Amino acid sequence: MRDMRNTAAAALVSAAALSALTGCGTDTTVAGRVRTPQQQLLAAVPGPDAISYGFALTEGETKRSGVLQPASKQGFMQIEQRDAAGALSVTMQFLVRDGHAWSKIAFSKTTPGTGVPSQWMSLDPEKITNKDLLSTVVDPASAKLLIAQASEVTGDGASFRGILDLTKVPEVHIADPGEIAALRDKASRIPFTAAVDAGNHLSTLSIAVPAIGARPAYQRVAEYRDFGTAVIPAAPAAKSVVDTPAKVYDLFNS
Repeated sequence: MRDMRNTAAAALVSAAALSALTGCGTDTTVAGRVRTPQQQLLAAVPGPDAISYGFALTEGETKRSGVLQPASKQGFMQIEQRDAAGALSVTMQFLVRDGHAWSKIAFSKTTPGTGVPSQWMSLDPEKITNKDLLSTVVDPASAKLLIAQASEVTGDGASFRGILDLTKVPEVHIADPGEIAALRDKASRIPFTAAVDAGNHLSTLSIAVPAIGARPAYQRVAEYRDFGTAVIPAAPAAKSVVDTPAKVYDLFNS
């Protein structure tokens, strides 16, 4: 497990990309033709026109959750990360609404030298020099990317299953290149299951990630809910907001 300070920085960096968000919707036909199960799943993944939805993504020691409002390009994300021993955890929050952005980070115990205030921090996009950080988030769980390269997809319109090839989606970071190499042939035969709700929205996507070295097997589970009704938090009160210090911008730009 990498140093928790670096983990916090990486998670804050990924949250910064919330400046553009996502949404959803599908049926079982395309221009009079029946959709394949894979096409049905792809169409159910949140896309850029959705009003709002809530989500949670659990993968190993990291959990992401929040509310996205793609149509208005607003959203809230919380990232919880703990080290392998459970001795230290960090919780990060990121909020984008009404043309403004804020971030907040808290450690489970006092951690000297991080240079991160405990209050909400107002973010200035002009001070984020790494423009890759402001790229569009397609989907917090990369569901569309994963499903698009899947094989052997079967389903009845509500429940689905199939096979993923991790060598084709290294950008999703389910496993790093060394871990993928260690899995050998298993890396191209990763099973997944998915469910679509009555409104034709993707509701769950669960991937059975195998054990790799000392890391035990686990389920990478993405859940989607409250389509059209999920609400992001209010903006923090001005008196509780501080400027983001240079050290935190350094984390974003490193």
